[in-house]
Amino acid sequence: LYDPNAAYLPYSTFPGPIGSGVNAYNYPYVATLVLNYKHDRLSITPSFQFQAGNRYGAPLTTPGIDPASTCGFPLAGSTLGDPRYPYGAAGGGPYNANHGHCSVGLSIPDPYTGQFDAIGAFREPAQLLGHLRIGYEISPRMSVTLTLANLIQTCFGGQTTAFTYYRSNNVCSYGDLTNATAPVGNAYNPGANIQTFLKYPYMPAFSVYNDLTNSVNTPFAAYLSLRVKI
Repeated sequence: LYDPNAAYLPYSTFPGPIGSGVNAYNYPYVATLVLNYKHDRLSITPSFQFQAGNRYGAPLTTPGIDPASTCGFPLAGSTLGDPRYPYGAAGGGPYNANHGHCSVGLSIPDPYTGQFDAIGAFREPAQLLGHLRIGYEISPRMSVTLTLANLIQTCFGGQTTAFTYYRSNNVCSYGDLTNATAPVGNAYNPGANIQTFLKYPYMPAFSVYNDLTNSVNTPFAAYLSLRVKI
């Protein structure tokens, strides 16, 4: 229930149902520094790019199961004290992941925060890139240029949470787990050994480069060009 008069971060796809998107579109701060040294026929131009981490997070990220639904063969006992229902349950037996046939048709709070996350609740890491361009005039009609892109490529800072378990200088973005597979939510039996990445609705992003949001480190690249004036 969003306030239609409130201000929100810009999103390419505004957060809505599960899987609709959690990453904001904008960077809060960006900066570029370009230096140049020239001596006779030689020129050296280093440049640096910095972008502060943008925001991610959305209220609806985790599918869940209502224990009051028809779920086949429920577990023995009650929902009282069951870690899957920290806020209690309206009725029904505890869900049995081994025999349950409930359809996942509702959203539950983020198991990590215990609430429906605010829009843009978490901050991405910042990213720093460094490049170098070397030029040389062979003659008045001929010049050669070598460009070394992404000599420096590192990410740092950002918000530390339980789902930033791969945190390092090589992880620059976190996104919605439902883009890969749905998080487990409360569809498990107590005591089950749940894979780490399924416990939370967000995950490290190891996808292709995406200039709309902070992304993975861009690869090193070298470009050599020869310019001839006719």
